[in-house]
Amino acid sequence: MALIETRFFSETLGMCATVNALIPQPERADAKRRAYPVLTLLHGFGQNASSWIRMSTIEALSRQYGVAVIMPDAFLSSYADMKQGQKYETYLSEELPEILRGFFPLSARREEHFLLGCSMGGYGSFRIGLAHPEDYAAIGSLSSGHRSIPDFIGRRDDRGFAIADAIFGPGGPGADDDETENRARALARAGNAPKIFIRVGKSDPFMMENCRQSRDFFSALPLEFDYAEPEGEHNWAFWNAQLDDFFRFCGCTRGERYL
Repeated sequence: MALIETRFFSETLGMCATVNALIPQPERADAKRRAYPVLTLLHGFGQNASSWIRMSTIEALSRQYGVAVIMPDAFLSSYADMKQGQKYETYLSEELPEILRGFFPLSARREEHFLLGCSMGGYGSFRIGLAHPEDYAAIGSLSSGHRSIPDFIGRRDDRGFAIADAIFGPGGPGADDDETENRARALARAGNAPKIFIRVGKSDPFMMENCRQSRDFFSALPLEFDYAEPEGEHNWAFWNAQLDDFFRFCGCTRGERYL
């Protein structure tokens, strides 16, 4: 298994970007090179591209399932094209996949592309996955629904609402989130929506109602949807415990051996 920190200039962001990548290493040195399925993992508010590596068992799971894992930085952007700031949704959905396929043997097939995030990253998974359904077979959220809660950011410090305004503008995220719902309805009617996976801990002090709102919305649509409330809180112990379920939800299997 190769863990590679990649730094490159992003034209979309107008600055240097950092991405951590886990690339499977075949057990046999003479194994035929192939393009690996890809899981993009999105971090939460206040975290960064190293968080999943440091706080979870994702490296072991990447090895077991033979799936490349991409972990980008998105700072406090909510994975949006910010009204005052960088265009992270465009960067992550358009520029980054093309750049990384030039660096690593990554599959370009929709059925081998998956997207998952925790907390703010879960919200980003809905934004990006439903705006670009041609790119993802499955999207997942751990401890977040599809609608933003700007006052959740504001609970942390007085900068919260300023951050929310920079992301969504003074009108808030309502129009963006309405568009996400419209996209989901249209995709469900057309029969080409990605599969959707949500997990929230029974003792989550922040996002339970937000996730249940998403449960009610998606369960009313004709699409494949998996929702559960296992024991847990809003923390890394809970998010880490859900990873294996998401790999299996995506149809990944343990097969070829990797170092």
